[in-house]
Amino acid sequence: MRILGTFILIILLLTCSLVYADYAWFGGFDTTGNENSAGVALKSNGDLYYVTFNAGASKFMYVQNALTSPVATQISTETLPAGRGLNDVELDSSGNIYISGTGDDAATTVLKKFNAAPAHTQAWSATDTRLNGIELMNDSTLAVAMSWGNIKFKNTSDGLDNATIPIPDGTNYHRSIALNTANNDLYIGKNGNNSGACMKIMSGGTPSNLSGYSLAADDLFSPYGLNSATGTATFPIDFDTTNNRLLLADYYDVNFDPTAGIRVYSISGSGVSTIFTLVKFIDTGYNLQTIGNVYGIAYARCTINSIPSDVIAAAVGYGQPPTSYRIDFWADPPGIEDWVLY
Repeated sequence: MRILGTFILIILLLTCSLVYADYAWFGGFDTTGNENSAGVALKSNGDLYYVTFNAGASKFMYVQNALTSPVATQISTETLPAGRGLNDVELDSSGNIYISGTGDDAATTVLKKFNAAPAHTQAWSATDTRLNGIELMNDSTLAVAMSWGNIKFKNTSDGLDNATIPIPDGTNYHRSIALNTANNDLYIGKNGNNSGACMKIMSGGTPSNLSGYSLAADDLFSPYGLNSATGTATFPIDFDTTNNRLLLADYYDVNFDPTAGIRVYSISGSGVSTIFTLVKFIDTGYNLQTIGNVYGIAYARCTINSIPSDVIAAAVGYGQPPTSYRIDFWADPPGIEDWVLY
């Protein structure tokens, strides 16, 4: 009986470790000039890239050793119209970097590829009307969320168009894209159109069958979005490739949902049958301050103190309205490291 009881306990612990997320604030740094940051991208070695939403002085930044002893370098300054700025940043498996920024038209929109560190030379620049967030389908194809109704796919080699698929209900401003690498579903973060719902699911396609995507579910996660006519230029989501989890910003909306933070969901099923289960809500960070808003989210598996750890990087503002801006990190040592709690 003791052997059986021990076996059952091990099964229970394994089950808990699969769904439990015990993220705790780990560290971070103030952004350059206390600026409102947007997209972030974290490497497994602890280096980080981020962009700022700051009109004609929008910055593309590189931070070495961001988790422990950050050293920031500005790679470029991007010029966008007043009230706009850089939105998103993505990394491919070779360390090449892609940035995007929303302009008023094709001439004032930013979409660029930079070569990997340490060179960080610009590889190409492309233009397109009112693009928002970006996501890599693979190292060959970059997905771009376009305002008013479609996703455009571009070749990472040259920035040229590959394919375009429509997103139903294009009056919602689609801000971000996350690819579920386990089942190839696309999660589309959205804001605006006077709706607090902030995500939809496109399913049926793959990185090699882009035309196969169609709408599977809509108007998810209300009221965590910003319920206004036009929403906000950045609405971050990301996919945790290690644990099959969705990272979703709970965006502050004084009229409908006066909370802000990062929601972590486990995922089962796909398409219309997808089930999201909340496993963690992160609403505090630096010095136990309450998060005022979230502008960018990224996941990576990093090694901290010789322990492989799940790490969330986020561009956050503290206070409401925010009075300070930081890039902060929350870490969760997975697996057996959690068992000491028992």
